[in-house]
Amino acid sequence: MQPAKRSKSSVHRLKRSDSGKRDSQSLVLLCGVVGLVTFIVFYPTLLNDFVNWDDIVYVMNNNMIKNLSFSNFRAIFSTFYMGNYHPLPLLSFAADFHIAGLSPYIYHLHNLLLHIANSLLVFWFVYKLFPVMNLAFLVALLFGVHPMHVESIAWISERKDLLYTFYFFAAGIGYLYYLGKKQIRYYFAALLLFVLSLLSKAQAVTFPLVLVITDLLHERKADKQMIIEKIPFFVLSVVFGVIAIYAQEHDKSISSVDLTGMDSFFYGSYGLVLYLFKFFIPAQLCCLYEYPFTQIGFTPWYVYVSPLALVLLLYAVFVYRRKYAYVSYGLLFFFFTIFPVLQYLPVGQAFMAERYSYIPFVGLFIILSRLYLDHKRRPGIYGMLTPALYCWIIVLCLVSFNRTKVWKNSITLWSDVIKKYPRSVTAYVNRGFIYNNDTREYLKAMDDCNIGLAIDSTEGKLYYNRAISNKYLSRFDHAVADFERALRYSKGGYDLFMDRGIMYTEFMQQYDSGIADFRRVLAIDPEHKDAAYNIAVSYYKKANYDSALIYCEKSTRLDPQFGKAHLLLSLLYTGMKDYRLGLTHALEAQKQGETIDRKLMLFLQDKAANP
Repeated sequence: MQPAKRSKSSVHRLKRSDSGKRDSQSLVLLCGVVGLVTFIVFYPTLLNDFVNWDDIVYVMNNNMIKNLSFSNFRAIFSTFYMGNYHPLPLLSFAADFHIAGLSPYIYHLHNLLLHIANSLLVFWFVYKLFPVMNLAFLVALLFGVHPMHVESIAWISERKDLLYTFYFFAAGIGYLYYLGKKQIRYYFAALLLFVLSLLSKAQAVTFPLVLVITDLLHERKADKQMIIEKIPFFVLSVVFGVIAIYAQEHDKSISSVDLTGMDSFFYGSYGLVLYLFKFFIPAQLCCLYEYPFTQIGFTPWYVYVSPLALVLLLYAVFVYRRKYAYVSYGLLFFFFTIFPVLQYLPVGQAFMAERYSYIPFVGLFIILSRLYLDHKRRPGIYGMLTPALYCWIIVLCLVSFNRTKVWKNSITLWSDVIKKYPRSVTAYVNRGFIYNNDTREYLKAMDDCNIGLAIDSTEGKLYYNRAISNKYLSRFDHAVADFERALRYSKGGYDLFMDRGIMYTEFMQQYDSGIADFRRVLAIDPEHKDAAYNIAVSYYKKANYDSALIYCEKSTRLDPQFGKAHLLLSLLYTGMKDYRLGLTHALEAQKQGETIDRKLMLFLQDKAANP
C-alpha cells in the first residue's frame, strides 16, 4: 500500500511553517546580538559611582525612597520633586534602595537592563511599523550603542528617561497591534501604557503626535473614529503638560535665563542643529551645554542662522511625504518628540542635553537604516555603504564605551566638562564641592573656586565652597568673609547658616554666634532636626543644660531615631542625676549605632539599679 500523496496545500503550509520557524530563529538571534552588544558597550557603567549631579538629591539624601511606607508612597505620588512630577522613577529608586541600600551597582544595573529592554522594544516597534527584520535590527542596534544615549544610562538620576521610553514604545507597540487586529483591548493597553510613560517623565506628552503620523504612514482615513480614538491621548497630554509646567514654575525653573521670546526661538533652533550634528558626529559630548552667551558675553552669529535647519527639515517632510513616506515619518517623529525640550520655552541653564535625544533619534535611525537598505545593492559608490555603515557603528560603540568612564564619579565628570568648556562656572562649583566634602582636597577646591570667581565674581556657591575650604584650612577670618559674600550673592537657603554655625561652634568656640545661625535655620525650617541638635550642643558646651535639654528633646521629637541626640540627652540627664532617663537614652543611642563609653554605661546601669 503506497503512502498517500501530500496535497499541495499541505506542502505549502509546511513551507510556510519552516519559513516562520526560520524567521523566529533569525528574530531571536538578531535580538540577542542587540542585547549582547549593548551590554558590552555599557558594561563599564556597572563600575561607576553616584555623581553630584542630582544623584545626591534623587537617591542619596532622598528620604522618600528609603522607606516603602504608605506615607512615602503617597508623598511620591502627590508631590513635585526637583521641579518635576515623575513618581514611577522614584518608586524604582525605592525598590533599588530596598534591595541594596546605597550600593551604586544595583542602580546602574537597573539602568542598563532598562536600556537593553528599550533597545528590544525599539526593535519590536520598528518591526511592527515596517515589517523588515534587517531594518528593525539596524535601528535597534544604533539605538543601543549611540554615544548621545550614554547620559541616559550612565547617569542614575536619568532613570526617568529609561522608564518613560520603556512605556512609550510599549504603548506604541500596543497601538500598532490595535491597528492590525482591530481589537479594543490593544487600544486600552496602549492608553494605560501611555499613562505610565507620563508618570515617568513629562516628555511623553508627544506620544499622541506619534500616533497621528503612524496613522498617516498607514494611510488611514481621517474619519470620525480616528479622531475619537486620539481624544483621550491628547487630553492626557494636555493634563500632564500643565502639571509639568506648574511643577517647573513651582521650582522656579522656567525662564531661568534672561532671554527674550525671539532669542528663545533662535536658541531652540540652534539646539536642533546640534542634535542633528551630534547624531552623525558625536564629538565634544558633555553633561552640560550652557548657553553660548554665558561664556562669551553675547549671542554668536551662528545662533541666528540656525533656523535654516528648521526650514530645511520641514521642507524635506513636505517633499518626501509621498515617494519616501518613511523619510517624512522619521523626520516628524524626531521633530515632534524633541520639540518640547528645544528650549523655545527656556527651562534651566542648558539649551540642549544629550538625554533629550533618547527617543527622538529613533526617527533618524529609521531614515538612515532604510536609506542604507534601499541603496546598498546599487552599483558604483553605493558599494561602499556597507563598510562605511559598520565602521561608523564600531566607532559609535568605542565612543560610547569610553564615554561611560567619564561618568565614573563626580571628579571625572566635572573634569571632563572643564576640559571641554573651561569657562563653565557650574563645573567649578560642583567639582569644588566634591573636593571639599568627599576627597578632602581643600587646596584643589580653593583653586576651583578662585578660577570660577575669576569668570563670575557674583557666584555665591563659589564663595560658599571657598568658605568651607578656608574653614578646614583653619583660615577662619577668610572663611567668615566668604560666608558673608556667599550670603550676599546667593538666593538664600539654610545650608549657609548651618555650615557657618558649625564653624563658629566646633572650630572657633563662638557659641553665641553659632546659636544665632542655627536659629536662622529653624526660622526657615522649624523641623530641621540638625539645627535643633546643634543649638543643644552649643548650650551644653556653655554649661546651659536647661536650654540644651529643650532643644535636644526637640530634635528627638523631630526624629525619634536620632542617635546623636539621644546620646546628648543621656549626658544631660546624667549630669542632672536622673540616671534612669540617662540609661534609657544611652540604650537608645546605642541601638541607633552610637558608641557609648563602657564606663558610663556601667555607671548608669549601676545607678539605675540602685537609686
